[in-house]
Amino acid sequence: MVSKEKLLELKLQLDNAGWEITNEEEMLSVSDDKIEWEIFNEKISSKETLVFFLFDDLGRRTEKLSDIFYVMRLKDKVRLYINDKDDKWIRNLKEFVFTMK
Repeated sequence: MVSKEKLLELKLQLDNAGWEITNEEEMLSVSDDKIEWEIFNEKISSKETLVFFLFDDLGRRTEKLSDIFYVMRLKDKVRLYINDKDDKWIRNLKEFVFTMK
C-alpha cells in the first residue's frame, strides 16, 4: 500500500505549490484510523484539510502507514489513491495538488 516515502512526496508537491502543513508536528499521527493535515496557502489565502484513510486487510483498527488507502480533500471530496502504480501515482499526485483551491 503506502509508505512514508509517498507521504513525503505529497508534502514536497504541496510545498512546491505553495501549501504549508500547519499541524506538521502531527503529520504522521493516526487517530481513529485517519491522519489529518491542515494546510494553508498564503498566496491564495486558502485553507484545506487532507484526510488520510487507513484500512486494515481484515477490517481491524490500524495505525500502520502502510495501510493508508487514499487521501481526500475535505472541501470538494476529491480522492487520491495512494496505491497507484508509480507512473499513475505521479500524474494523479500532481493533478490532486495543483487543482486545490
